[in-house]
Amino acid sequence: MTYNRISEALDVIKEEHTMPGERRRNKREVPFTHDEKRIAGVDGFGFPTLEGLVNLYSEGVNERGYFMTVLESTRECLLKHHDKFSRTTPMDNGRNCDVSFDIFECISDRIGEYCGNTGL
Repeated sequence: MTYNRISEALDVIKEEHTMPGERRRNKREVPFTHDEKRIAGVDGFGFPTLEGLVNLYSEGVNERGYFMTVLESTRECLLKHHDKFSRTTPMDNGRNCDVSFDIFECISDRIGEYCGNTGL
């Protein structure tokens, strides 16, 4: 198990030093464990969770307005994209990855609006 993680880490490092057009990442051979999914902030289908995203975006921040923006933005963006996510086909030809990216982008844009308006 440790060898697989080291090998996976080395693949990522190699990928970082490869020209963008030549990059290719192999699919992970071992499925993520329940704990890894929980830490990553996704549910059993790989859909981002409210708790996981709020932790990701607000870790180390103590400003209440920012935290509330993260919480509200995350809730709204998850609801907006929830029905687009396939729970029948795990990767759905990359569609679920696109939906997850759209959720991250939605939250980031709203946080950017907050930070731009408050001067943070």
